[in-house]
Amino acid sequence: MNYLNSILLEGDCASEPKVISAPEGDKCEFKVVSYRKKPDGAKEESFFDIEAWSRLGETIARTVKMGKVMRIVGRIKEEKVMDEQGGTQSRVKIVAEHIELKLQGVA
Repeated sequence: MNYLNSILLEGDCASEPKVISAPEGDKCEFKVVSYRKKPDGAKEESFFDIEAWSRLGETIARTVKMGKVMRIVGRIKEEKVMDEQGGTQSRVKIVAEHIELKLQGVA
């Protein structure tokens, strides 16, 4: 059974997208930073690792530059890797399934 795993994230592209060849096909990886205000008025920023596959990844690599505002619809994926000590490390990535680029200066 597939359970619901969906995310909607809006933020700024925080790194230049790069295409990486993988056994499953080419993918594009980049980071997005999202800002929000805490109840005390302080600004909170969160950085997220994003990956996009196939044509979506190719389009992002060709058209998106650092600082571009975007809205990403996708799913969350956990990656597990072995560290030097033989332990397991995990990190969470967002797999983009749809991306909308926002026009700067338009609300």
